[in-house]
Amino acid sequence: MYVNDFKLIVGDVAAENDLLEFAQDSGFNYLILYNLYYIHNNQFDITGPTSSIPLSDFINKAKTLYGIHSVAGVGETYDSFGNFHAYNQLHLGDPTRLIDVYNMEFEFWNSGTTAPGGYYCTSYLDPEGLTCDTANAFDFYLEELCRLDSLCDAHEYINSETYIGNPTEGQCTALSGCADRVLVHYYRSSDVYGDGSSIYNFKNYRLPALAAAAELSRVMPIFACTEEFMGEWLLTNPHDKAFDTWLNGTDGYTDDVGAWKTNTCVDGQVWYRYTCMNDDAILTGIEEEEEVSEFLIYPNPAADYLTVEFTEIVQKIEVVDLMGRVVPVPINGQSNKAVVDVSSLHSGIYVLRTESFSRSFVVE
Repeated sequence: MYVNDFKLIVGDVAAENDLLEFAQDSGFNYLILYNLYYIHNNQFDITGPTSSIPLSDFINKAKTLYGIHSVAGVGETYDSFGNFHAYNQLHLGDPTRLIDVYNMEFEFWNSGTTAPGGYYCTSYLDPEGLTCDTANAFDFYLEELCRLDSLCDAHEYINSETYIGNPTEGQCTALSGCADRVLVHYYRSSDVYGDGSSIYNFKNYRLPALAAAAELSRVMPIFACTEEFMGEWLLTNPHDKAFDTWLNGTDGYTDDVGAWKTNTCVDGQVWYRYTCMNDDAILTGIEEEEEVSEFLIYPNPAADYLTVEFTEIVQKIEVVDLMGRVVPVPINGQSNKAVVDVSSLHSGIYVLRTESFSRSFVVE
């Protein structure tokens, strides 16, 4: 399952547990985390032994307590995985804290973002002196993906992964040799076509093309719960039905007798995205926090003093340890800003809690 807005979840104990309980109850054992690049640059350093603790503790909790088998980090280019890789070097002896998969997401087929003025054009193609179009976007992406795959091949505990939507057959074949697994989107509003045939038939040239080059083509279909796709469908259908129809429905994957299937392994299913699958996530504040109550803590890690800012008035602020015990520390300030004296605390993780939100922080 893709976890959007992870920047609002990591370090918030209640939000983390909501996510992991939902994943466990829904049968998901693979989490694909957005925002790690943002978190590193804006919230806490994921490459430091102490500062990375909020991330490493989340991954450890997911794997040891909630049945999560593996965790991926999403990036757009090879360089964006540098911080992920530095994080992993801190935890080589403990697989329960590793990022297992490097997932490259670069929509090279999207003419809106690769054309002049588009996001990929201005961010990546223009700086490289490349003409802004889908063909050059694919060439740029393929080079980045192959570099990433080589990095993963050199470290047996990491797998490379990418996501595709509307590539050509030739592009499918070319990219499959540079990824351990390919996530293939089936973004439709129902699990079947009007004639009752399986969603598997959506752009059905992609899987055979992926299998043409790879030694073994590992794939997973992606389904989307957003409003324009399966959001309404999910109101009356369990999410697992989509994968069952893809696999076993009329003219589905099981019915296909193509020779390419001998070179293909289906690893499971993926859903995009967490907050539209779990309505309770929105109700309990994961998205509301961004819109209603900005909760800023800095610096994090802290050595002497921690500053906390809110966009709304809070009545009570307290610090608790990971056992839930209130830790008496001096807290001074107004109702929407406070300075917490943490100089007397031992090194470790603590939680700053108000009546509405909680957020973890690290004392060095």
